[in-house]
Amino acid sequence: MFVIKWDEPILVRAAHSPTRRAIEFRASRKTQKTVTSIAARRQLERIIPLLAEHMMDPTSEPLPARFDIFNERDRVIYQFKVICQTRRRDDVNQTRPARVVVTAVECQ
Repeated sequence: MFVIKWDEPILVRAAHSPTRRAIEFRASRKTQKTVTSIAARRQLERIIPLLAEHMMDPTSEPLPARFDIFNERDRVIYQFKVICQTRRRDDVNQTRPARVVVTAVECQ
């Protein structure tokens, strides 16, 4: 099972990635303070490996540099930001994310 280590880089390797690359995720301390419920934390632990697999799949659509996922039950917005991208060797015009930072914002 995937487990978040707060404010430490996490290397996620997609199981079916033909390139065998890894995506580095970092969940900030601010995220730890906001994501207090076990359910919200488990949701984040399920989202990250799926995002990594999507980002490493050469046939998938690239994700935007910034995007949000809203957890309605816990009233938390997960904010994802791609902070580094690498070019694929076989396609000069295509970039793939290498590092993603996630923070969480509590909604009132």
